[in-house]
Amino acid sequence: MVLCVAGPENYKQVDLAIKAIARLKHTSLLVVGQQTKSIIELGEKLLGSGFKNIQVDYQRLDQIYRSVDVFTLASKACEAYGISILEALATNLPVVVNDDPIRQELVGNAGILVKPEDLSAYAQALQTALHRHPNSQSRRQALKFSWEIISQQYRQLWSELIS
Repeated sequence: MVLCVAGPENYKQVDLAIKAIARLKHTSLLVVGQQTKSIIELGEKLLGSGFKNIQVDYQRLDQIYRSVDVFTLASKACEAYGISILEALATNLPVVVNDDPIRQELVGNAGILVKPEDLSAYAQALQTALHRHPNSQSRRQALKFSWEIISQQYRQLWSELIS
């Protein structure tokens, strides 16, 4: 089971995740977050019963992350951040995300970076991730972006600026 946590914005490119997963055998997609009618129809058309779109309270997201095998988000480079990517890394999920400077920084060597427009490469990356064993590298990468570390970096920056 592959997880995608995304809203209905076009730049999330949920359609590419659906199309890539449709190329894999015995793989389903769970999309958490409100989606457009066209995305739901595409998922149902290409994945049938292997597609599910749900909305859950934020408090339940941890359970969702822990119940799947891989996380993916094919968002365009214009997405400023990717909190769901860090959430997935924090639960030691293998991640497959867009290869752009922001995701390179977030994921580091803890995941697979891909150009999702290349559906063959995207599908292959997902297949590779589905066969990876969880390790602590993902969690260590996520911890680099903890609020404690980020706030400490901001304090240091402000101290340098006012000195």
